[in-house]
Amino acid sequence: MEQPGLMVLHDGPDSPADRMRGNGRVREVVERYPNSLIIRGHAHWKRPLVELGATQVLNVDARAVICQRAP
Repeated sequence: MEQPGLMVLHDGPDSPADRMRGNGRVREVVERYPNSLIIRGHAHWKRPLVELGATQVLNVDARAVICQRAP
């Protein structure tokens, strides 16, 4: 399998270090795929972006976001 660059999930990983709610099992799986961007919702976070190692997790619950690829 190739390394996914982007994952879109309904309920995504938690971030215990940041005290952000989510699914611990999902976090264990996505930690195997560093350098990914995960877009998730379901549980609202006050801070929309956290990092799990080299993986960024963007919480879009109750938010509108525009993502643009860098040139």
